[in-house]
Amino acid sequence: MLNYAVCDNIDLNIILAEFESYHQVKFSKRPELCRKVEREGDGKDSRRRKVHKPLNRGNSLQTKEGPGEPTLLGPKPDLQVKGRSMMEQDVEEKELIFPPSLMVGEESRELIQWLARDVITDKPDISWESVVGHQDVKEALEECVLYPLRYPTIFNSLKKSQMFSNCVSSILLFGPPGTGKTMLARAVASRFNTTFFNIRCSSLASKWRGDSEKLIRLLFLLARLNSPATIFMDEADAILSERGTSNEHEASRRCKAELLVQLDGLESQDSANILFLASTNLPWSLDPAILRRFNKKILVNLPEEEERFNIISRCLDTEVTSPPPPEQLAKVAKETKDYSGSDLTMLCREGILTAIRKTEKDESLEISLDILLQAKEKVKPSTASRAKFNDWNNKFGSC
Repeated sequence: MLNYAVCDNIDLNIILAEFESYHQVKFSKRPELCRKVEREGDGKDSRRRKVHKPLNRGNSLQTKEGPGEPTLLGPKPDLQVKGRSMMEQDVEEKELIFPPSLMVGEESRELIQWLARDVITDKPDISWESVVGHQDVKEALEECVLYPLRYPTIFNSLKKSQMFSNCVSSILLFGPPGTGKTMLARAVASRFNTTFFNIRCSSLASKWRGDSEKLIRLLFLLARLNSPATIFMDEADAILSERGTSNEHEASRRCKAELLVQLDGLESQDSANILFLASTNLPWSLDPAILRRFNKKILVNLPEEEERFNIISRCLDTEVTSPPPPEQLAKVAKETKDYSGSDLTMLCREGILTAIRKTEKDESLEISLDILLQAKEKVKPSTASRAKFNDWNNKFGSC
């Protein structure tokens, strides 16, 4: 008789913790691992128990009992279930090019359909001109997206050299929170006629071992087939953090390794044009090998005085508000030195709400300098200092 022992390389606590974290990310709630059942003969009402009967499959033979011998009944063709899942219908509406060899297998087809959900087909209502300032970022994005489309002969010749052999252009946007990094990415999806993949952490999370690496490989494969394409990864520090730390999981390390391979462009096509755009508020936590792959690392800094003036003017320029004169707005812009674009928007919103509290007519709102100064006392800057970002930019930044 054989004796069995539990392997020492299996930790059930880790397996349970991974499943609970995956379920929390995917469904925003904790999984139910056990439920209360009633034992037979405990004196409670047995009618509350639900008896599960086995299902009769349509392709199996069934017997019909009658007064004589049983009769064999075959499957009925009109009882076949015809339909598609909501995911398949949503994917077909986006008119993407899928790899035919991978659409045969059920597993790879589900992974591709899972990634195709994150493709933005409807252009966001954010124009390129609505992003105030950040001219260096705009020029870098135009160089990576528009230049290969505007000068195809030059770039096709340059791809034969080692400098331009990689078809994946990578740009890292870093800076304090609320400075417009995500807004710039949405403006890219609105301005350029490219296939835009908006990738989140939940897009690459899977409870199955090896699926996260497959999703990254299939993501770049879809981007090559639907070139020109843009892959945007917001809050990149959650996925691309430094390797080799004590709290790093093996699955996270494998994902970073696969992403490094894809950013090198070893599996790329010569005619493909892919822009990998990432944003983060913690650039110093990224892995050094990941930083090497970025062609440009651009600081999206806090707005200057002139940019703050333009942001406040645009926020208060509505059909029902009457902003103060430009001289008074310039005074507000001068006193909001460490405010980000998001902080200035919240300041203008608080000012409008203050004017609503004081008004008695449902017609227009008079925004005065005193109202904006009162709103400034309630809305504080969300960033303590920009010195740390400037130091990192002087050491690793591109401009």
